[in-house]
Amino acid sequence: MKNAEVEREKELKNAQQKLDCAKKKADTSNKKMKEKQQEVEALVLELEELKREQSSYKQQIE
Repeated sequence: MKNAEVEREKELKNAQQKLDCAKKKADTSNKKMKEKQQEVEALVLELEELKREQSSYKQQIE
């Protein structure tokens, strides 16, 4: 009976380690995704600004 309890504890510990590892990977992935999203938003703003500048230059030429 004690062997079963010891085995169960080992399994629980192993499962907890796997869960912790998966959570860490998910957190890392989420952090990277947020960073990429911020980059995308910055690029969108930069593109919009460049389009406004282009439009302004076109008006000056005309």
